[in-house]
Amino acid sequence: MNKRKDIKKLLLASAVLLTFGIGQQLEPLQPVHAARQVKKSRKAKKGKKAKVSINKKKLSLLQGKTARLYLKNSKKKTTWRSSNKKVATVSSKGKVKAVKAGTAKITAKNGKKFYACMVKVTAAKGTLTFASNDGSGRRQKKIFTLGKKVTLPKTGFYRKGYKFLNYTVATNGKGKKYRLGKAYTFKKSTTLWAQYRKLENVDVKTQSTSGLVKAEVKFIAHRGYSTKYPENTTLAFEKAGEEAGVWGIETDVDNTSDNKLVIMHDNTLARTTNISADDPNYRKNINYIPFDQVENYKIKGVLDGVDKDKVYEDLRVPTLRQYLEICKKYGKEAFLELKYINNMEALKEVVKEINEAGMQKQTTLISFNIGELEEVRNVIPGGKEIAMMGIYSRHLTDNDYIFLSHLKAGADCYYNKTTLDDILAARKYGVDYGIWTVCKNDNAVADMIKNGADKVTLNDAGLIESMSAIVNN
Repeated sequence: MNKRKDIKKLLLASAVLLTFGIGQQLEPLQPVHAARQVKKSRKAKKGKKAKVSINKKKLSLLQGKTARLYLKNSKKKTTWRSSNKKVATVSSKGKVKAVKAGTAKITAKNGKKFYACMVKVTAAKGTLTFASNDGSGRRQKKIFTLGKKVTLPKTGFYRKGYKFLNYTVATNGKGKKYRLGKAYTFKKSTTLWAQYRKLENVDVKTQSTSGLVKAEVKFIAHRGYSTKYPENTTLAFEKAGEEAGVWGIETDVDNTSDNKLVIMHDNTLARTTNISADDPNYRKNINYIPFDQVENYKIKGVLDGVDKDKVYEDLRVPTLRQYLEICKKYGKEAFLELKYINNMEALKEVVKEINEAGMQKQTTLISFNIGELEEVRNVIPGGKEIAMMGIYSRHLTDNDYIFLSHLKAGADCYYNKTTLDDILAARKYGVDYGIWTVCKNDNAVADMIKNGADKVTLNDAGLIESMSAIVNN
């Protein structure tokens, strides 16, 4: 019986094995804590929640400028607040506006958490200080807008026995050179120190002023015939050549942003053209406007009681070439001031156009910046034959005359600052002497002319006849 029972158990076991498959390996049971670890690893694969943060913790702004603050990875509503609204304000969307110089803390509330950004506002205006650097303590200050170009004065500090060269930030002259009459950008208040070159004690031949024969006076029309026709236009130049009886025609040359040379006294188009006040170029320096835009504006009259605000449909801002051709046509001296020429390439182009027009012996270049005249005379090809005069609004010294004599240049001086001693000193050193800009015919001007002021720039070319009568009296 027992044997039969054993056989039955064996057959039952075989049937079970055949039903579920022989040799299948069952997975071992896992403990409970291992199953929890699997769930955690699956959650980890989904990634951690991103941390909320502010895009900037520090911010520097110029007065009037704006910037945008925001919270990264935030889905909750954010509330913004400024600790000092007099320095910086912030909108509900995080737009920060710099109001005045100082610091303010901008805070963003996100849920129960706070995020902060420190804002520093810098004044939009700065001070440019010009220092004489000769021990005299002389200084001049100019207020300017930070980050915008500022044009340096055309004259530097006078120092007896020395020639002014340029300005530098360092007192010893090292570093970037800042030239007179040129435009530069400063990001903060800056002091510029004058740099000089000592004049050599060269023996300059002088001559006695007694017995000198007075040359015939040469009258020059200021900006063309500008008291009857719109100044610095082809019309004013033509009429000066036809009607005024002058020796020369004075004007001003500037360069556009693409170095095209145009005739313009002001550094903007606002006063003498029909440009509107909302035009982007209205307050822009002409050096930063391309020529194809400049030539689109029409000339506007500026003469009170004659053509004030009249728009001349056929007149545009003239080019240097047009001016030179008119002077050549009427046989007049081109009395050309280098007004706002702001780079060497443009200065070279001026000399090139004078030579190409065949006017190198019929042009006088004038400038407040004597360094420009030096470059024309000694550096730029084609500049040696061109006459030139330095422009002054002060009394000249012996050193000035020595320098002008070596440069083979004359002096063109403001007539209200001119004395007979100035003119006699110029004659002593053999330096041509001119006066500008004469607005009336009085005996003082006549005396200047009689004693050696041989070039007279007239604001009104119509004064020639009456002034000649006084001189010859």
